[in-house]
Amino acid sequence: MISICIPVYNRNISSLVEKLNELRQNHPGYQVEILVMDDASPDAGIRQKNRVACENFNVVYYELPENQGRCRIRTSLAEKATGKHLIFLDDDSIISSDEFLRNYLRFFPFKERVYLGGRIYPVNPPDHNGILHWKYGRSREVLNNSDFPPPFMTCNFLIEKELFLSLIVDNDLEGYGHEDSFIGAQLLTAGVHPVIVHNPVLHERIQPADQFLLLQKEALKNLSDLYKKYEKRFAISRQVRLLRAYEQLKKWRLAGIFRLFFRLCRPLLEKQLRGTNPSMLALDIYKLGSFADLHHD
Repeated sequence: MISICIPVYNRNISSLVEKLNELRQNHPGYQVEILVMDDASPDAGIRQKNRVACENFNVVYYELPENQGRCRIRTSLAEKATGKHLIFLDDDSIISSDEFLRNYLRFFPFKERVYLGGRIYPVNPPDHNGILHWKYGRSREVLNNSDFPPPFMTCNFLIEKELFLSLIVDNDLEGYGHEDSFIGAQLLTAGVHPVIVHNPVLHERIQPADQFLLLQKEALKNLSDLYKKYEKRFAISRQVRLLRAYEQLKKWRLAGIFRLFFRLCRPLLEKQLRGTNPSMLALDIYKLGSFADLHHD
């Protein structure tokens, strides 16, 4: 049995579960269950649409009475799943290939413990308000075999259920960001090296620049907390290039100077990133500066 697990928050996943149900029907020799868990979405209309879609397509559906957050809900799904292997998908995923399920099943009985399918972004850019997220996604979030270890992303991966449930869940993490880095760091410490299989889903949700930058700040707060609590135990920096850059600044005794430089340049960086041609170098500087400003050793 393989379980496809989809945590949902305020997102209509009718098309996603319909497609997954179609694909599993193409593989009658495998037992594949689909589970959806709604994380107390505030929109009752969306909950109703998802409830009906799951009933129509033979999908196991749960609604949580209170919001658990991005970390805990995956554990809840894993505990409910009956499969020995789990495929996790984000609720904003679009299945971009009819071979999606086959591309995972061809590895059965799964000699490796973790497989990363990854994500891709639309070929054509959105309007200028979403260009920052689109450029970032296409340049930084598409998995590459040259990345070692590969950055762990929770949007689309297959993992042993037993292994996943053995991982630490930090209940103090709030909102968006870097729970995937924490999972990746724990796996590497345990000697588990995820394998890239190039089985991407299409990332549908492109954030406007202001929202994207706000989410980056939220993620950096989580990253700072994880770094303080777990770096000595799990070496979070192996998963996050930004942390390795920050450690170099500290090594060269330049963290304080860089922090001051960032505070002076922040308005210019934000203006550039909100523009029609945002620079990924400017974003790197902005994120590193934001982290240095937030994280004081």
